[in-house]
Amino acid sequence: MLLPGTVLAQTEVWLGVTKLRAARIPIGVRSFGGDPSLAATLEETVVRDLSIAGFFEMIPWNSDDTLRARAVVSGTADAGKGSLEGLLDQAPGGRRIVARRYGIESEGPRGAAHRFSDDVIYHLTGERGLSRTRIVFSRTDGRVADLYTVDWDGANLRRFLGNGSLNITPRWSPDGGKILYTSYIRGEPDIYWMDAGGGAGGPVVQSLGMSSAPAWSPDGKRIAFMMSRDGNSEIYVMNRDGKGLRRLTYHDGIDTSPSWAPNGRQIVFVSDRSGRPQIYRMNDDGSDVTRLTYSGGYNASPKWSPLGDRIVYVSREEGGFQIRVLDMTDQESYLLTLGSGSNEDPEWSPDGRHIVFSSSRTGKRKLYVMLADGSDVRLLASGDGEDYSPSWSPRPRN
Repeated sequence: MLLPGTVLAQTEVWLGVTKLRAARIPIGVRSFGGDPSLAATLEETVVRDLSIAGFFEMIPWNSDDTLRARAVVSGTADAGKGSLEGLLDQAPGGRRIVARRYGIESEGPRGAAHRFSDDVIYHLTGERGLSRTRIVFSRTDGRVADLYTVDWDGANLRRFLGNGSLNITPRWSPDGGKILYTSYIRGEPDIYWMDAGGGAGGPVVQSLGMSSAPAWSPDGKRIAFMMSRDGNSEIYVMNRDGKGLRRLTYHDGIDTSPSWAPNGRQIVFVSDRSGRPQIYRMNDDGSDVTRLTYSGGYNASPKWSPLGDRIVYVSREEGGFQIRVLDMTDQESYLLTLGSGSNEDPEWSPDGRHIVFSSSRTGKRKLYVMLADGSDVRLLASGDGEDYSPSWSPRPRN
């Protein structure tokens, strides 16, 4: 491992960890020094970030396994200066890889710790971390459904929107600035937008029929969605400003749940034109419609992976709905969940290494996160109500 700034060389050394089933880097975290209460928050956040990232084997410090650690993380909390000094060293007794001071005042202790965690991940793997991402979702008590946000590690749960109505299918914009969602506030479902910081928004689509299931194009300039204004549920696309409305599908069956390919030139969607819901692909102008799923009598909720190599979707299996991944290279489908309640609403993380989904495995529908191979399943957010329809924010650019 080389000094900071030589990321390419480090990526070559640690390249194996970027693959889901590769061996993980043994890493240790020394107790953070400085102000005790502040240091405890910072250390807890960093340990949690690195533990769930999927890249590392966490080695308890001062244990018999300490010498196996290939890298060691440490930090000092300075309450007076409002900062965290984060250090990453090659271990044991190796060279220093990262030495950086992170301000606490602007983003708080957790924000500073998340930045440090992402620096550790980047310098050891060459991959950008997810520590500063959030997830927006719907939570219902059976009467209304409000929108909530939660940090990727399950902390900082907040109600984002509550208006006494049903608010579902939130979708984060590619630049992280806005959130689309479907609301029944006028009686029938229409599509609205809100500022991701919680500011005012407004209607995007208000039709004579129903409109729902919005999906941003990768460049954020277009929106695909389902609308029934012509009497049947079809896929439409329009510009972000509401202009340029265009109908893409023309079929007697129900067409819904669009999801864009990362290249912005194709859309995957659900249609029952074959008799039962199956997954189809078409060009972004509605041409070249191709059926993708043939096994299983009910396949829905497709989401294209950030790399474009896979599509995650929901399939009705024995015992309930389960999550599958369709490999676009060989057209093989792989089951990720089984025998643990109904698992639905899958959504990719920005790097394609994780999937957040809704599951009834404990009786109530709650959100869980797993690695994209189905391993390391963890509960995301606890609390009252039932949670569904998650959307993962993009990584901050700064």
